[in-house]
Amino acid sequence: NSDRLATAAFVQGAVRDRTPRWRVTYDVTPTRSTPASIVSAHPGYHGEILSRGSIIGSGFRVVEGGSGGSYLFEMRLNAQAAVTLKQYLAFIDDWLYAYLNGALVFSTTTGTTEVGEISWPLVPGDNLLQIVINDAAGSFNTLSLVGDLLSQSPGVSFAPL
Repeated sequence: NSDRLATAAFVQGAVRDRTPRWRVTYDVTPTRSTPASIVSAHPGYHGEILSRGSIIGSGFRVVEGGSGGSYLFEMRLNAQAAVTLKQYLAFIDDWLYAYLNGALVFSTTTGTTEVGEISWPLVPGDNLLQIVINDAAGSFNTLSLVGDLLSQSPGVSFAPL
């Protein structure tokens, strides 16, 4: 609107709503497998990873006593039409469960490298991508997920949670 001066808060909000990112929630329980089971260790607080989809070589908090807890990564994408996006899961320690709009689309219960591909079959409209990783067998969480989701289709855009 050319009749009004934009405030700093307005500009920050406008930029923030367009900046692609994963929202991250931490749960001290090391065996979570569904997004609904995640209970925030710090209610009302969520971390963020600025990203167009990739999560590269991230190591996560280790709790005293040898348990690394569980993490929930969430991103919302809007698709103009049905399209399948793909990401390469290069490394996971320990277990990973990937959900799209509440349905499990991929899982692995082996901490390993070269795990394979996650396919995200988006439907028209908003799509919620959720990844739960946990430390079911050790003391450390690590995730390397490669793939710029927004460059795979011109009809896909980031939508804030």
